[in-house]
Amino acid sequence: MHGERPVTLIGYSMGARLIFHALLCMAEHHGDKARGLVDDVILLGGTMAVDPDEWRLVRSVVCGRLVNAYSTRDWLLALLYRQGLTLVHFSAPRHLYH
Repeated sequence: MHGERPVTLIGYSMGARLIFHALLCMAEHHGDKARGLVDDVILLGGTMAVDPDEWRLVRSVVCGRLVNAYSTRDWLLALLYRQGLTLVHFSAPRHLYH
């Protein structure tokens, strides 16, 4: 840890997705060492998975509030969510899947 104070993360759209997956990675690879580094997280209009196990892992890293804000009337968000797995698969480096 570089500092003594935890950080607050705020992300919109793909930034929210990036924060979600970064926290998921922290939880999976660093476990208890990652606890307390992130105070609050606000995710706005991101296309994240609805898997409860992934959300539990992300929540384990955040010691303060974890807010996921979105609109059910956001048609672009719905379209991106449906296409999300395809877009991630084609945009990720090939070695990640082998």
